[in-house]
Order: sequence, then structure tokens, then C-alpha cells
Amino acid sequence: FHSDPHPGNLLVDARGRLVLIDFGLCAEIAAFDTRHLTSAIVNLMRGDVEGLVDDAITLRFLPPDVDREALLPPLRRVFEQGRLAAATQAS
Repeated sequence: FHSDPHPGNLLVDARGRLVLIDFGLCAEIAAFDTRHLTSAIVNLMRGDVEGLVDDAITLRFLPPDVDREALLPPLRRVFEQGRLAAATQAS
């Protein structure tokens, strides 16, 4: 996983192949985690806070016994503020 993909780190060679350089922010991710990271990104884009928390538990970012009742309300507020900000910028 290359976590710093900007034009200075990605090139195309003369044969049209992608060339990755600067591997300072790279890691290998297990297939299991790749699937759940993909799910987390989808839930993030959908604004599915509960699904995102589930993904965070599955990915071991949060403990299984996290207090959802305490965590979900502030996360929902953050998502709502983000939606409002995006709507304001779109106007």
C-alpha cells in the first residue's frame, strides 16, 4: 500500500507502465484488512457512522467493547457538520 500517491511519487515510463517511487510511506496490508478498509471507505462516503464503527472494530482500531452509545452521537455530529460544510461550499 503506497500511502503517499502524488504526482511526484507516481510516474509513467516509456512503455506506459506505472512506476512508484519514494516508498517512505508504504506498508503491506493483509487481504482481510484490505476488504475491511474498502468497507470503511464506502461507509465513510455514505455517512454510515454505525457501519464505520463496525469496520473500526473489525480492523482492530477500536476495542470490541467500545461504548457505542458514547461514541456514536459525537461521530454523527462530525458527519453532519461535514455535510453542512459541503452543502455550503456547493452553493
